[in-house]
Amino acid sequence: MQTVLFFLLASAAVGAGFTALPLGRTQGRGLSASTAVGSRRMRCGGTHRGGVGLAAAVDDAVGLFKAKFDKPGTPFGDVPAVKLVETFSAIAALYGGDENALKMVQAVPNILTYDAPNLAPAKAGFMRAFAEPTEGGTPPKYTEQDVIDMVIRNPLLLGLRDSGFGGTENSGEDTMAASYVIAATRDQGGLLLGGLIFLLTVPVLKAAAGM
Repeated sequence: MQTVLFFLLASAAVGAGFTALPLGRTQGRGLSASTAVGSRRMRCGGTHRGGVGLAAAVDDAVGLFKAKFDKPGTPFGDVPAVKLVETFSAIAALYGGDENALKMVQAVPNILTYDAPNLAPAKAGFMRAFAEPTEGGTPPKYTEQDVIDMVIRNPLLLGLRDSGFGGTENSGEDTMAASYVIAATRDQGGLLLGGLIFLLTVPVLKAAAGM
């Protein structure tokens, strides 16, 4: 569990540069978000659960992304708008609607570069870890809403695989606790998180040194 917590805090420290950005609709170059979302909007009836309208929400999300990255010398500047829309739509569908997805993009805009097909298996892993009975029949401690809230607090969890080292199905109390720490320290940037990582690493180094 400590390894997973270290991974989560380290990821958060790397992502600390992606500070919260104000919502504001900004059209980028090339294909607009409203155009890219056209067919998907029709399939979804124009809105997502809990949202303000898919096309408007996508414009906001893509605007946040482009405000951060659509400039010389920044990463992700060449990501197609279609991919940004696809990922946002998948996040919204899995995590409670457009408003929740916008909160996550506002905190960490580069989550729109994550691969949409990986998001559902990753959430299923979280559900197995937190919100389903154990093999021994022990009732789950958390609900699906708890899982959603955890990911909203730490959107970098969207980038995890469902299985293997650091996989979502191997998550535990440390993952849930880390989400609160990351949310509480996001505005302080990487310095505070770096200190937390150091404190977490000390017992690991002592164990390795036989102390």
